[in-house]
Amino acid sequence: MAYFSSVLKEGFNNSEAIKSILDNQFSGYGEPILYPEDLKLINDFAKEANVKLTKDSIERVGRVAEGAEAKNVIAYAIEAYNSKWLDSLAKARYKCFKKIYRRY
Repeated sequence: MAYFSSVLKEGFNNSEAIKSILDNQFSGYGEPILYPEDLKLINDFAKEANVKLTKDSIERVGRVAEGAEAKNVIAYAIEAYNSKWLDSLAKARYKCFKKIYRRY
């Protein structure tokens, strides 16, 4: 959920409206606590997603119907949330966490 929320924030240019929506929902409340390194990684991937979405929007100008040129942030966030790469990234980070945790 942290990645999903970060993509939405980045994709909607950190608007107050999207921040308000995300601040008032608690669907990620039961998620494991993330290390600062994980949050940085998530935010970096979200910024990269926004660059990709913006570039795609620019390339679509004049090639698709008017109104369909804008960034499709929500669809991208849902697709990424359901993707195998995000799942494998989460599993890899979890394995790192387990190794660190075992030391203590």
